[in-house]
Amino acid sequence: VFYVNESGTAVLPPVNPMILQHLRSCQAVIYTMGSLYTSILPSLVLKGMGRAVAALEGPKILILNGSTDRETMWHGADGRICHMMAEDIVAAVCDALNENEGPLETSSGGCQDYITHVLYLQASPVVNPRQIKTLSDMGVATVEIPQDDHNASHYDDRMLIK
Repeated sequence: VFYVNESGTAVLPPVNPMILQHLRSCQAVIYTMGSLYTSILPSLVLKGMGRAVAALEGPKILILNGSTDRETMWHGADGRICHMMAEDIVAAVCDALNENEGPLETSSGGCQDYITHVLYLQASPVVNPRQIKTLSDMGVATVEIPQDDHNASHYDDRMLIK
């Protein structure tokens, strides 16, 4: 995800200072569900956002969508429908936060600087045992949340809040 000006040159807009102030005083960061490339990542690639998130001491929680969407799936060469897996989504968020930052001096150098936990739906198509192991190896904990009794692609609100 890049911001470009009228002449097609990439620009690096800074994050709003009020957002940085709020981030310094928050107890946790929650990356909520949404369209990855049009809703979530554009606010994360802003200059200064990665350093601000990495500096936080509290949990940094990514809540995965309950189903795949048009931005995280595609048709493979053989016609099969393919989709990003949890590790791909985590990597996209981490890459966005690290995009304009360069090396973080106080960083452990890993994705856990930006995401400490991934919450996923019990029947998620993007999480499997290999994904859980990969995320664990990246220093990211995973938490399975039961699905809603009435809609299999929705989280059980009560359990999500816990």
